[in-house]
Amino acid sequence: MLNAYVYYKIDPTIASKEAIVESIRQVQGLLRPFCQHISVQRRADKPDTWMEVYAGIADREGFTAAMHACALPALLPSERMIEWFVEYV
Repeated sequence: MLNAYVYYKIDPTIASKEAIVESIRQVQGLLRPFCQHISVQRRADKPDTWMEVYAGIADREGFTAAMHACALPALLPSERMIEWFVEYV
């Protein structure tokens, strides 16, 4: 199983944290079928850096295709970095 970490910067003056999280949850709702667990995180020392965590992905190609096909809400930047990790056992 794979884990995807998607991170980016958001201008905190454009909207409330609640509105930003709601936008992220919209995207995560579309990607939920590909994951066992999803979370939203924000850097403690740099509150403009946000991260979506998608854990337990069995179908990387399907997940990636779904991620690129979904329209991002206006509050989320189009420039997003993705890192792939596999659990070390």
